[in-house]
Amino acid sequence: MSQEIPEIEESTKFNFITSIWIIPFIALLIAGWLAYQYYSELGPQIRITFPKNEGLQVGQSHIKYRDVPIGTVSKIELQEEGEGVVVIARMDKTATPYLNEHSRFWIVKPEVGISG
Repeated sequence: MSQEIPEIEESTKFNFITSIWIIPFIALLIAGWLAYQYYSELGPQIRITFPKNEGLQVGQSHIKYRDVPIGTVSKIELQEEGEGVVVIARMDKTATPYLNEHSRFWIVKPEVGISG
């Protein structure tokens, strides 16, 4: 009685276990690309100190230069000494050349007078 040893054939087919990891790998690449695009477009975050908050709201108040919005208020905090407020704003990347230690900011608020 002779026993035949089965022959082993190498498969050139794509392995199912490795093919299942292709979709998560592609999703990871896409997520990485989107995160890179988001962070590369972010401008600087600045801190502005005012004596008081006169109507600024987080996410709604905009910082403008020549009537063009160049930033948005992202957080408002009290100063450590309690003598004023610190406004933290995220500026557009295009506004970076205009920001330096001599930049001045003020709050524009509507005023009602006799003439309207």
